Amino acid sequence: MIGGKLFRNGEEFYPQREDESFEEWYKYLENSYFIKAKENA
Repeated sequence: MIGGKLFRNGEEFYPQREDESFEEWYKYLENSYFIKAKENA
């Protein structure tokens, strides 16, 4: 994460949408990106 934004291979990955709260956005990331990364670690 850089400046509250998630990057993958130098490109922003799943940016927060305007109508989406930070909590909803972060929950999505927890349930997809971070769990997958933890499984691969």
